[in-house]
Amino acid sequence: MEECSERKEGTWINPAMKTGYSALHEHGYAHSLEVYDNGKLIGGIYGVSLGRMFAAESMFYRESGASQFALVQLATYLFDRGFHFIDAQVYSEHVARFGGIEIPRENFLQLLNRSLREPTCLGRWLWNNSIDGLFPQSRGKDLTTL
Repeated sequence: MEECSERKEGTWINPAMKTGYSALHEHGYAHSLEVYDNGKLIGGIYGVSLGRMFAAESMFYRESGASQFALVQLATYLFDRGFHFIDAQVYSEHVARFGGIEIPRENFLQLLNRSLREPTCLGRWLWNNSIDGLFPQSRGKDLTTL
């Protein structure tokens, strides 16, 4: 969240939002997936899980491709656990490159209602996976989540 809030072009992630997301994390609703290179944070994504939907709030990278890798790994993690969708909140060409589609509000609300009928996966999500060799510019990266 800190990294996402330090954008040169400005950000909506203000102190009140950080406090709110920290509380959501403490209660097991907010989650982040971070990509590390030899212990150095190089990218990540965070958001909120409710029922079987994940609302992605923001992502960042210090190394090209790291945030996209985090998104793909998060999607795999979520869909393997029966999640219905990831809400990217704003449709863009970038979102479309990863299979995102824009849907009418009525359809979104139907998906949301269906997803909220399922139990929320509370608590810390654990994922430890080596990504060694996936980024040709360096070796020995680790992927972890909070």
